[in-house]
Amino acid sequence: MRAVFVEAYAANLSAVRVGTQPAAVAKAGSVLIAIAASSVNPIDFKVLDGSLAKFFPLTFPQVLQPHALGHHCFPVQLMHFVPAGARVRRAGARRERG
Repeated sequence: MRAVFVEAYAANLSAVRVGTQPAAVAKAGSVLIAIAASSVNPIDFKVLDGSLAKFFPLTFPQVLQPHALGHHCFPVQLMHFVPAGARVRRAGARRERG
């Protein structure tokens, strides 16, 4: 999948890259969305430069998980409250790897 990710802690977003990463897989109770728009928040700079590593530790490469708008990208409905193709808003939690 095409993604924005960081390879290490660094100031001024110098470690931010746009490229290809392994596709995310939706786990039970979650859905996969195709992001159409996202944001960068002031706290993101502190997380990415390592200032908040004690509270928000990252593993690298880390796909950035912004607040986002997109659509549910599975061809079938996975959950009764998120129909296939529905527009969704995402806020918060980072994707778990593994």
